Parts: sequence; C-alpha cells; structure tokens
Amino acid sequence: MDSARTDRLVNVVDVEATCWAGPQPPGQVSEIPGMAQALEIAGLPLEGRHHRGEDDAWNIAALVLHLAERERWPATAAG
Repeated sequence: MDSARTDRLVNVVDVEATCWAGPQPPGQVSEIPGMAQALEIAGLPLEGRHHRGEDDAWNIAALVLHLAERERWPATAAG
C-alpha cells in the first residue's frame, strides 16, 4: 500500500476503546471492550455471526456510524 493511502487508515478497535475506556498509559492492562461488548454498550445488535469477516465488517461500520453521530469519531486518523 502506498503511504498516501495508509495515512488515512484508522484502527477502529483503538478508537472504539478510547471512546469507552479512555486513553490508557503504555503497558497498563485495562478492560477494553471487544466488538460484541462495544455493540452492547452502544445499544446496537450484533448482526450475523461473530468473527465472520463480512458480518464483523458490517457491525464495525455500525459502531463507526454510531460514534460519528455522537461526534465521538475522529475527523482524521491523526486527530
């Protein structure tokens, strides 16, 4: 992948964890929710089968939209 494209990639799990658990100091073990628990916290249903790629993609997209609607999704990957 070229750097112009990778500069726009965002790790959804990291953003999701920060939104619910807050930033964690390096090396600190924390209770960061996984996708299924994050959906439950957000009040969203888990659609399809957990750990099935296409179903997880739809569920993660639902989380992104949920966070964006509440202005908790970052405007940029660096932000």
